[in-house]
Amino acid sequence: MEAPLLEDTVEGAVDYHGRPVRRSDSGGWRSAALIIGVEVAERFAYYGVSSNLINFLTDQLGQSTATAAENVNVWSAAASLLPLLGAFLADSFLGRYRTIALSSVLYILGLGLLTVSATLHSPSISGCQQTEKSLPCSPGLFQVILFFSSVYIVAFAQGGHKPCVQAFGADQFDAQHPEESKAKSSFFNWWYFCISLATFATVNILNYVQDNLSWSLGFGIPCISMVLALVVFLLGTRTYRFINRGDEENPFVRIGRVFITAVRNWRVNSSEIAHEEEICGLLPHHSSQQFRFLNKALIVPYSSKEGGHTCTISEVEEAKAVLRLVPIWVTCLAYAIVFSQSSTFFTKQGVTMNRSIVPGFDVPAASLQSFIGLSIVVSLPIYDRILIPIARNFTGKPSGITMLQRIGFGMLLSALSMVIAALVEIKRLETAQEYGLVDLPKATVPLSIWWLVPQYVLFGVADAFTMVGLQEFFYDQAPSGLRSIGLSLYLSIFGVGNFLSSFLISAIENLSSGDGKESWFNNNLNKAHLDYFYWLLAGLSAVGLAAFLCFARTYIYGKGNTTLFITAVRNWRVNSSEIAHEEEICGLLPHHSSQQFRFLNKALIVPYSSKEGGHTCTISEVEEAKAVLRLVPIWVTCLAYAIVFSQSSTFFTKQGVTMNRSIVPGFDVPAASLQSFIGLSIVVSLPIYDRILIPIARNFTGKPSGITMLQRIGFGMLLSALSMVIAALVEIKRLETAQEYGLVDLPKATVPLSIWWLVPQYVLFGVADAFTMVGLQEFFYDQAPSGLRSIGLSLYLSIFGVGNFLSSFLISAIENLSSGDGKESWFNNNLNKAHLDYFYWLLAGLSAVGLAAFLCFARTYIYGKGNTT
Repeated sequence: MEAPLLEDTVEGAVDYHGRPVRRSDSGGWRSAALIIGVEVAERFAYYGVSSNLINFLTDQLGQSTATAAENVNVWSAAASLLPLLGAFLADSFLGRYRTIALSSVLYILGLGLLTVSATLHSPSISGCQQTEKSLPCSPGLFQVILFFSSVYIVAFAQGGHKPCVQAFGADQFDAQHPEESKAKSSFFNWWYFCISLATFATVNILNYVQDNLSWSLGFGIPCISMVLALVVFLLGTRTYRFINRGDEENPFVRIGRVFITAVRNWRVNSSEIAHEEEICGLLPHHSSQQFRFLNKALIVPYSSKEGGHTCTISEVEEAKAVLRLVPIWVTCLAYAIVFSQSSTFFTKQGVTMNRSIVPGFDVPAASLQSFIGLSIVVSLPIYDRILIPIARNFTGKPSGITMLQRIGFGMLLSALSMVIAALVEIKRLETAQEYGLVDLPKATVPLSIWWLVPQYVLFGVADAFTMVGLQEFFYDQAPSGLRSIGLSLYLSIFGVGNFLSSFLISAIENLSSGDGKESWFNNNLNKAHLDYFYWLLAGLSAVGLAAFLCFARTYIYGKGNTTLFITAVRNWRVNSSEIAHEEEICGLLPHHSSQQFRFLNKALIVPYSSKEGGHTCTISEVEEAKAVLRLVPIWVTCLAYAIVFSQSSTFFTKQGVTMNRSIVPGFDVPAASLQSFIGLSIVVSLPIYDRILIPIARNFTGKPSGITMLQRIGFGMLLSALSMVIAALVEIKRLETAQEYGLVDLPKATVPLSIWWLVPQYVLFGVADAFTMVGLQEFFYDQAPSGLRSIGLSLYLSIFGVGNFLSSFLISAIENLSSGDGKESWFNNNLNKAHLDYFYWLLAGLSAVGLAAFLCFARTYIYGKGNTT
């Protein structure tokens, strides 16, 4: 076989058989388009389950609103955290290609069983007498077990699929080739653009099918889509590029060794570290100074009796790269908690409102989630083409703003979305009170469901900043060998966020429903107080943003290898002089990156405890480790955004169910369909961002990207907070309408308020997503060391996993606090008695705090690229 031409050969890449590949017939947009197509089908399947899940749990399984929201958040959390496991398996054993294929098979199995579960006969829940706290009718145990087993199989499948597909798609572009490098820059934007279109279609089509035709058909269609996706993916095998790692050591081993070595060298003083750094020629740039204790891994451990094993500079830097990701991850959790609300309480709000468009046609409450996607679609092009060029003129950076700036802005929008959500819920409650609908949970509050749109739109715009920013950040900043883990860390934010959201709901339920009080999450939403919950989330978001800003301010961007935490840990005793000496030997230049986390430079020194001539880490390894470490505060401060994110598929939907969803006589819009506004917002905002905002920002900042990844994320977080504000206002309006029409005690009555009132919050959600989601993806991809790209993207995903956990915890806590002493729970099953508006205000506050924290960290964050040796 004729060898490929040297100039056409892609360095570091091979085909499926391990042979060198030619640029002309492999990779690029040709392969990336197939991979994007697979992800579109996967998102269609995933959101076909998640977007309307809360209504299935309440209507088919007879669960209370609070319990259903907790279950949705826990499931979403698991789905967002499992990518960490999938990324680990992909980066360490299976590879991304095999992991994607196996996960697709698991997806098909889970969706198939879910379809079977939905076809089983169950008692007529609709015929049950609903109380404010429970629905006494319940399906058979076998059906419940089969259902939950099925959805968690889907969660496991997503865990393997999510962190690998995006990283595998980015691998199809050669970062060293000028044209492909530019294409790779746009890959993340158009990736999120396409999946937002898929989300938009899903929440509009499948939610209508599920609400009006058949749940089994609504779950069966996603199963078929995954079968087709697997076929398409396998057909592209011959064109894919596979990263050739050769005999490269497992990145987990390298990074672990740096930390262990640095710890063993804890007695090494600064002079010893400096000496070793000097020996290694480590240039004193800022990255090597951050987490400089890890530079102790460059020294032979004191405790080694026979000469220890030191880490190389590149291994130390790789460990630092991982460590830098941690605070970013943590501070994004508030965002993740907010993120989880759009599919729960937002939807339940919409159910109570007027969803009629034309007589006979009611908009599904869950469909308003499409505004999130729509906002992202609109905002991303604006960001990419207008904001980035403008920002570039100001900052002089090719990206316009940093990844952390992008994430932070998305977190701010997330907090704002909670404020809006709280205001809308206040309006809904006032309307329910005004019309005497407080005791009629099934009555439609005469408040249009479109009142919910602003909070969804803010969600979408926040996602456009924060989601994309987190994805890019965790992919870019994770070491190259851990890219899948990087992406799974991004996902884990939302996993933890969902768990926190579930815990929060549970706690609030317990606190608010005792002693005869109305729970915040009363099954009768007209008696609930989702507005209180939204205010709480807004506050948490604010706290999270503040923390994020603190960490982002000091974050040092970096690229490189990630093997050196072990050595730095073994050299924990190395002092500053030793580190300085080692840096001088290594020729480490005193730039900003090397000074941040300078303790990691101890990994340049042979550990004192080594028994047999230790192994030191290279400069690039140390810098790579610092790059990971810098990601941590960004991750943490994004959690508030993730908490807000989780609301769009829970309370937003339940709000919509109570509202007037009629479009034409005989046709009601499914409440869950409003989630499509999220996707629509993303679809609209992404081109605007990419084609309008980015060029404008570029003119101001001088950066190719217009604005930084963190700036993009931060703006999305701001929009997320705004969406909560809008959601709260709409809920206030809905409650007022229910009160006005005497529907407070009629939880099943339709509140004469159009479901379109919910659209703004969904749209804000979508635009926030276009900024934050894409920003997070790009940030965690770009800032993670090259060997940890999958890990970087999994870190991005983990934000929403943790965010969902936090959201669940928050709901639980509020439920407990607000339902005691005879009070109405914020999450009363009768939403006309609940106070989702309080909850939205809370989320808006949390988002604001989260954004503030994010901005603090983003301000000091140091971006890093390339090998530092």
